[in-house]
Amino acid sequence: ASKITQETRSDRPLALVYCDIGHSNVRSLGGGFYWIVFLDDHTGRCWLAFLSYKANADIAFKRWMAQAKNEFNTELGVVVALKRFRTDRAQELINAQIGIMCRNNGVMQEPNAPGTSSRHNHRAERYIRTLEEGTIASIANADLPRECFVFWAVGMEYANDINQGLPNKHLEKTKPTFAAKHREKLGIIDELEEFEVSDD
Repeated sequence: ASKITQETRSDRPLALVYCDIGHSNVRSLGGGFYWIVFLDDHTGRCWLAFLSYKANADIAFKRWMAQAKNEFNTELGVVVALKRFRTDRAQELINAQIGIMCRNNGVMQEPNAPGTSSRHNHRAERYIRTLEEGTIASIANADLPRECFVFWAVGMEYANDINQGLPNKHLEKTKPTFAAKHREKLGIIDELEEFEVSDD
């Protein structure tokens, strides 16, 4: 029988970030079919952005990297920087533009090797499935007609807010002070209203 090993985490924010792109068969109200997630291995924090085209992933990466460093540097009071960037082999995530930005910022790209299993980037892939399921559930729970699925991007932001507001056992155990700040910033479940689409 195979032995189940406990998943280990990196020791600080941005030491390792997982990234993946998801897509919908329905165009959102914002005009896009795609979304991209950046998932920090240490804190579990996820940044979500929507793309009109998959080719815009490099623009989203540049914006995210600046935002993430600024957020963590402000919260921790020390400078942190992205070190490892893990993806699958989607061309949009390993293209020349992202490669140049990674080299210029001392970031190691870690695309999975050809023919290897998806476990290399499993955390991002798993989180995307979680968002998809949460989006479908929130829209279904709102009892909306099928044509309202154009609001899927709104539902996905709602699902991400809920997931980001959940207690983080890893941080609570290893960095309780930072966990409290993290929870204060993202723990907004009590403030969320039931997902609905207004007629306004």
